[in-house]
Amino acid sequence: MNTTIQHIHSVLGLTGNLFSSTDLINQIQIDSRRIKSGIEDLFVAIKTDKADGHLYIRDAFQKGCRNFLVEDLPSHPLEANFLVVDNTISALQKLAQKHRERFQKKVVGITGSNGKTIVKEWLTELLSKDFLVYQSPGSFNSQIGVPLSLLGLSSEQDLAVIEAGISTIGEMSNLAKMIQCDVGIFTNLGEAHSSGFKDKKEKLEEKLKLFPPGIPIVFCADDQVVSKKIKKGPWTIISWSRKDNAARYGVQVENGDSGFSKVTIKGGGKIQEYQVPFTDEANLENAIHALITAKYLGLGYSSLRSAAEELHPVQMRLSLHQGKNRNLLIQDYYNADLFGLKVALGFMDQHAGQLNKVLILSDLLGSHQDRNLFSQVSQIIADYGIEKVVGIGEEIQHINTEIDVEFFPDTNSFLESSTSQEITESIILLKGSRNFKFEKIFDALVAKTHRPRLEINLRSLKENLDVIRRLVNPPTRLMVMVKAGAYGGGSAEISKLLQSEKVDHLCVAYPDEGIELRKAGIQLPIMVLNPEIDRIEDLIRFQLEPEVYSFRLLDSLSSRANQLPGVHIKLDTGMHRLGFAKDEWDDLASILSKIPGIQIKSVFTHLAASEDPSKDDFSRNQIHEYLRGYDLLCSSLGYAPLKHVLNSSGIHRFPEYHFDIVRLGLGLYGYSPIPDFASQLSPVFSFIGQIAQIKRVKAGETVGYGGAGIVGQDTWVGVVNLGYADGFLRTAGKGRHQVWINGQLYPTLGNICMDMFMLDLGSQTTFSPGQEVVLFSPEHPIEKLAMALDTIPYEVLTNISPRVPRIYIQD
Repeated sequence: MNTTIQHIHSVLGLTGNLFSSTDLINQIQIDSRRIKSGIEDLFVAIKTDKADGHLYIRDAFQKGCRNFLVEDLPSHPLEANFLVVDNTISALQKLAQKHRERFQKKVVGITGSNGKTIVKEWLTELLSKDFLVYQSPGSFNSQIGVPLSLLGLSSEQDLAVIEAGISTIGEMSNLAKMIQCDVGIFTNLGEAHSSGFKDKKEKLEEKLKLFPPGIPIVFCADDQVVSKKIKKGPWTIISWSRKDNAARYGVQVENGDSGFSKVTIKGGGKIQEYQVPFTDEANLENAIHALITAKYLGLGYSSLRSAAEELHPVQMRLSLHQGKNRNLLIQDYYNADLFGLKVALGFMDQHAGQLNKVLILSDLLGSHQDRNLFSQVSQIIADYGIEKVVGIGEEIQHINTEIDVEFFPDTNSFLESSTSQEITESIILLKGSRNFKFEKIFDALVAKTHRPRLEINLRSLKENLDVIRRLVNPPTRLMVMVKAGAYGGGSAEISKLLQSEKVDHLCVAYPDEGIELRKAGIQLPIMVLNPEIDRIEDLIRFQLEPEVYSFRLLDSLSSRANQLPGVHIKLDTGMHRLGFAKDEWDDLASILSKIPGIQIKSVFTHLAASEDPSKDDFSRNQIHEYLRGYDLLCSSLGYAPLKHVLNSSGIHRFPEYHFDIVRLGLGLYGYSPIPDFASQLSPVFSFIGQIAQIKRVKAGETVGYGGAGIVGQDTWVGVVNLGYADGFLRTAGKGRHQVWINGQLYPTLGNICMDMFMLDLGSQTTFSPGQEVVLFSPEHPIEKLAMALDTIPYEVLTNISPRVPRIYIQD
C-alpha cells in the first residue's frame, strides 16, 4: 500500500492521538500466521461467526506488528497503534474504496455463478500480451477478498480485472461500491451458491448490482433469462451467441484434433478465427467471454490470436507432490505475482519441517519491473527463510539477496544444467508465469509414481478444524488423531498443517508413528495409544507420551517415568478394549502415588457408542463411572490431571462433557455417522484413477477373472489402472459400486483385479485412455463405496495402499 498509519487514521475519519503516527504501512494482514517481520503491517482483526481475529492480536504483536485495526481493545495494553472501529470488515472496505478511487485506469468487474476465476485468469493472460494487468489473487471475491484485492492496485498498471462473488442478498452493493467497474462480464447463471436466495431471479438481480449504469457488459445471449434481464437494463450491450443472430457477436465452434477447438467470432463487419486448447463446453464459454472482452478492450487481432492458442487450464490450487532425491515439490506455476508468491511461501513454511527451502521463480509478468519490485521480492525471500533461489528469466536477475542464488535465461537452460539434479532433501516451490512452461521442470523433478492418486484438500481440512473449534469453548484443548497415517491421508503432512494451526496435542497408535512425526519436525505433544513394553527407550528419546492401560506396562516404565514427558492413564468404563478395569482402580491409585517422578498428564476413557442416541444411557453411565475413577486417582495423586472422554461424535452430541480435552478423529477429515454433524463438515479425500484402455466387447462375452462380468449387449469396456492392491476391494466388483466419469455413474464389471478393474461404459462412449475416474470425492460420497464393501469409511480410507501417491491440495 505504501502509506502511513496516520493516513489510514484520517481516511477512516477517526479522532484521537496515535502511539506512533509516522509508522509506514506496506501491507494488510488478517492472519497472524502469515506475518513475518510485521514492522510495516496493519493487522486487521476480522470478527465473523467462524473466527475472531482479536484472539490473535498478541501473536501479531510478538511478530513485530505495531499497527492494528480492531473493534475492541486488548485486555492488556500494548505499546502499539490501535484504530478502533465499529466493524473492521466495513473499515477495510472503506480503505479499499478510497484506494480504488485513486486508480485512474479501467477496471473490469466479473460476476456470475461459475467460471469467474477462470475468465479472470484467461482475460489477464490474453491482455498481458500488450498491457500491464493487475488481477485479484486466486478466488479473492468475497466481502473480505475484494478489498484485499483492490488494495493491491498501483498507478503503474494499465488496467485491472477483479472478480466479485456473493452468497446472499444485500452483499453485492458493498462490492460494487468498492470495485466501481468500467467494464462488466456476466459469466452465467447456475445453481452454485443458491442457498442464500429465494430463486434464480433474485440471485440474478443481486449479481447485476455489480455493474454501474451505462457501462458495457459482456454476456452470452443464449441464456434467455440472463439476456432478457440485461437487455432491459441501463447498460451497453456486448452480447455473444452461438444461436441468436441478433447478438452483437455471432460465435461458431468446431472441435478439431489434439484437443483444440476453432472459435470463429463474427461482428463489427469482421470475421476472426481463433484456436483454443479446449473442447468442453464450460471452458469454451469461459474462453469466449475472455476473447470478446479482450477484443473490446483493444487487444489487436494478431496478439489475441497467438495468446488464445497458449491458454492453459487454470490451476486454482497449490499442490504438494513427492519429488526425486527425497524432495517435496509444490506446484504453483499458473501465474507469478507478489501476493501469490507470499501465499505459496506460507504453504511451503507449513510443510517444510526440517527440509531445506528452495524457490524456483520466474520473472513476475504482470508486475511493473522496477527496483521497488525486486526489493520487495528480496525482502520476501529473506522473511520466509529461503535457502536457495533459482531465478529464470531476464528480469528476475535484478533481485538482490545474500543467499545461494543461480540465474538462467529460460526454463530449458535450467533443465540442461546440473543444478536441476543436484537439489536434494529440500522442499521446492515452483512459482512461475505460464509462458515459462514450469510444467517441464515439474516433470523433471517429480517422482514417477503409480498414476492413481488420493487427493487431500487441506483447505477443507482446516475448515473442519474450524467447525470443531466453534463447538468447543476455551480452555478445552484439542487433541487430533493422526494414527494409521492420519486415516490414510499421510500423517506427516497433515500433522504439519495441524501444528501450523496450533492444535494442542496429537495422538498416534504406535511409537513408530510418533517417531515418524518427530523426524518430520513435529514438536507438538504426542500421545501413543499402544506404546509397547519394549519401546520405552524410543518413547524417552523422541519424547512421546504413552497411554498406560495395564499394570504390566506401568511396571515396565515406572523406573524411568521421570524421563518421560508425561503419561496418560486409560480407564476402561465399558468399551472393554484397553484400559484399567474398575476393580483395578483402587490398586492403581495406590501404585501411582508411589512412583517417583511420574507425571500423569491426563486420565481418560473412551465411549463405545457416542454416535448412537439409543445408547445414550450407556454412554452417560460410562462418563459417570469415569468421573468416579478420576476422582479416586486425583485424591491419591494430590493433583488433578487433565480429563477427557469424547471422540468426534461425542464432541457434537455431549457438549456438557468436553472437560479439559476433546479428541478429534474422523470428523477432521469430513465424515460423521451423525447426519446433522456431517452436514457441517467438508470431506477432504478424493480417490481418483484413470482409464488405461477402452475396448469393444460383444454381447454374450465375459469380462475378467472367472468370467464374472457377463455382457448382455455390445458394450464399451473401460479398464481402470487401480485394483484391490490399491484399496479398491473385490467386494466392489460385479456392479456393486458405481464410479463417476464427468459426473455420470458407471458400474464395475466383473471382479476387481489386483491392479485394475473394468467398467461398463455402455453401448456408446466418447471417452479415451487417460480419462479420470472418481471412486469417491467430496461430491461423490465415500459412504456409497463403504456400503458396497459392507464396511465403514474408516476402513475404506485406511485400506488405501501406500503405493497410491498422496497429493496435498491447497485451494
